[in-house]
Amino acid sequence: MPILTRDQRHSIQIQRDNGKTYSQISQSTGATKAQIRYTLKDDVDLTPQKKKTGRCPKLSAAEVDQIITFIRSSIERRILSCEQLCRLLGLSISAETLRTSLKKRGMIAHPAAQKPPIETRHAETRMAWARERENWQFNDWARVIFSDEAWFKSGWHRMPFIHRFKDERYHPTAVVGQTNQRSGIMVWACFAGRFKGPLVIWDPTWGSINSQSYCEHIVPAIEQFNEFLWSQGIDAYLMQDGAGAHHAYATTATFYDRDINIKDAWHPSVSPDLNPQENIWNWLKEDVSKQCGITNIPRARHHVLIQYIRTAWDRLPEEYLVSLTASMPTRVQQVLAREGAATDY
Repeated sequence: MPILTRDQRHSIQIQRDNGKTYSQISQSTGATKAQIRYTLKDDVDLTPQKKKTGRCPKLSAAEVDQIITFIRSSIERRILSCEQLCRLLGLSISAETLRTSLKKRGMIAHPAAQKPPIETRHAETRMAWARERENWQFNDWARVIFSDEAWFKSGWHRMPFIHRFKDERYHPTAVVGQTNQRSGIMVWACFAGRFKGPLVIWDPTWGSINSQSYCEHIVPAIEQFNEFLWSQGIDAYLMQDGAGAHHAYATTATFYDRDINIKDAWHPSVSPDLNPQENIWNWLKEDVSKQCGITNIPRARHHVLIQYIRTAWDRLPEEYLVSLTASMPTRVQQVLAREGAATDY
């Protein structure tokens, strides 16, 4: 049955308006009665329409703009999953449709960057610290013993995923604050230049970390590493954060008694991005997470987790230590350029 042209449809309507019967119209136009009946329906357009291809868009460009503005307004909204966003905003679309719409605009889920809240007083201290080291080069930083403590738990080490554009990694609403985890296994470690220092697994029977326990269990490890560096021709000095146990009078006296140089080794508060040992913790936690996954033990027992930590520390590559040391001049320059704000590290 041939498809009627626009002129045939128009002729059918004119003849019907003039009182012609279906039979008479059929004889003059060659159309069947079914075609005539269909043409005379009120909702039929005289112009044949091509069939549209593809699915109709579920969100208009303006709606996507509004959703992106909503997401970018705070870290709490960036963390929401597409499923949660659909429910919260009352969107009558699937989470996959929303995810696709955001992806077309360049907004996809990334692990959030973690930065501490830097207040004005912290920024001023960071600036002072950076000015003192503005001209330091790799060999100067290779003398520094970077040390820190961290807590390890079994399972996967992951930052929350957030929705952001590629260039928004350190946008004020795209970073999360540091958490003070105090559960699991506490570990202390240090490094200097290309040399890996000792790893100390804190025994719960030692109690909490105070000046006495620090001097008894951590300072000997620092002394041992300091002597090793001296044998390599490196006159090193120790850099620590502002924890009370690190700078107590008894601890400072013990450092001097053991010839551990802490002169000019102060470290600005709220500045984990200026201690590359923090980067090493992230590397180790990712490695431990992978070991938990490979062995199918998402919640490893205490002694198994300790073995995972030691294994990760043993295979920490020397090249990574060198790259972290080499990054310090850049970190200092970023602190100065940003007037004490957080760096990209």
